[in-house]
Amino acid sequence: MDIATYRKCIAGFVFLATSTLLSGVMSFPAMVTVRPYRHHLLSRHQGKTLAWGANGFSEGRLPFAVRDGVSAISSGWSHSLALRHGKVIAWGYDAYGQTDVPKEARSGVSAISAGRYYSMVLKHGKVIAWGDNGAAQAKVPRQAKSGVSAISAGWVHALALKHGRVIAWGYNGSGQVTVPRVAKSGVSAIAAGYAHSLALKHGRVIAWGNDYSGQTDVPDAALSGVDAIAAGDYHSLALKNGKVYAWGFNKYGQCDVPREAQSGVVAIAAGYGHSLALKKNGQVIAWGDHSYRQTKVPHAARSGIMAIAADGNHSLALKKP
Repeated sequence: MDIATYRKCIAGFVFLATSTLLSGVMSFPAMVTVRPYRHHLLSRHQGKTLAWGANGFSEGRLPFAVRDGVSAISSGWSHSLALRHGKVIAWGYDAYGQTDVPKEARSGVSAISAGRYYSMVLKHGKVIAWGDNGAAQAKVPRQAKSGVSAISAGWVHALALKHGRVIAWGYNGSGQVTVPRVAKSGVSAIAAGYAHSLALKHGRVIAWGNDYSGQTDVPDAALSGVDAIAAGDYHSLALKNGKVYAWGFNKYGQCDVPREAQSGVVAIAAGYGHSLALKKNGQVIAWGDHSYRQTKVPHAARSGIMAIAADGNHSLALKKP
């Protein structure tokens, strides 16, 4: 299904859903790196998930099983994943089996990331993937089956971080899985977009792959001192000293960083055509495409938020109890 067809299928919106999140590995206000339309939330503190934006395949409607005890949540283009006591729970669009969680991912999992029509998790340093494998994006290479510390699922390509080195596989039509030498050591964070990849190395953003909209043309301001990165479909975000920097495709104004996001920001997230920022005071700031009200921040997300995430046309936030 292409983007145009998917949009025609969207039938509704979800403005607010709640779920308790517990016992993760990151505490507010730590910097977080969030992938495009594949949200991934982790928190040490109990909280509630708020969701708004597109919900055509019920990917934003939280099932009963994830209403408490959840430590992480991630969304693909039209399906979602949750991590509860080391077990992966999945729901939403399932035409490719992306929500059919394999037995191996039902215990001991530490991280999750959802791609377009496939899912990826991390268990004891090993990457496990299932769902659409048309571009071998769910065929995990041998080097990603041990020692991995972070994962990021792109549209039809995947990234993993192992001992500071980026490993990539899947579709390579734009060179997005051809990891440059500079990203083969010293990397601390990764983010996969539609057809481009980002890495953070000693505060410097490294980008490769599709550059049709300038999403890999890293601005001078993002060449040092960066704390977090996020990759949208065709735009990129970086967080530096509390200020958001954005570049790439800007048809919907997703790169026009509002004044409120130019100071005091602690986390960032990027969707298909919108961007999110989390202020130090717990307020969510959203800008860009508003077609599915994904930038209409609900009242509940205007204070007390601990973390944020975004999928294609969907936004999420983790709120303090």
